[in-house]
Amino acid sequence: MYQRVDADGNWLRKTDGKIQDQAIEREVDAMTNAERFQSHTRTGDDHSTETVRGVKKIEALGALKLLSGGSASLAAADDLHQATGRDLNLVVGQEHNATVGGDMQERIQGLRESITGKSQRLQAPKN
Repeated sequence: MYQRVDADGNWLRKTDGKIQDQAIEREVDAMTNAERFQSHTRTGDDHSTETVRGVKKIEALGALKLLSGGSASLAAADDLHQATGRDLNLVVGQEHNATVGGDMQERIQGLRESITGKSQRLQAPKN
């Protein structure tokens, strides 16, 4: 293991072993931060909050999985878009409720099929 600093104040730390930090509180302040690893695991024993004052972009070249043991919310103050190059599958264990404040349009290229176990009702005001 070695650690050195050059004349410009740049630090280099190398080891074939493990680097471990332990502290009651840890704070890192930098203009930019770049980290590269083979794999990455982060565990928080309590709540976690991340604030990004710009755009947050996550690129997963394999799959992206967001899992919650409780409820999950996705909200946008402006538009919210979903797009897929293949199928969009939605599974709901109990009720599916949708509220639209304005108009709702559907454009279906192929067959639309609706199957219900009890009954189906469409209601519109009388004009």
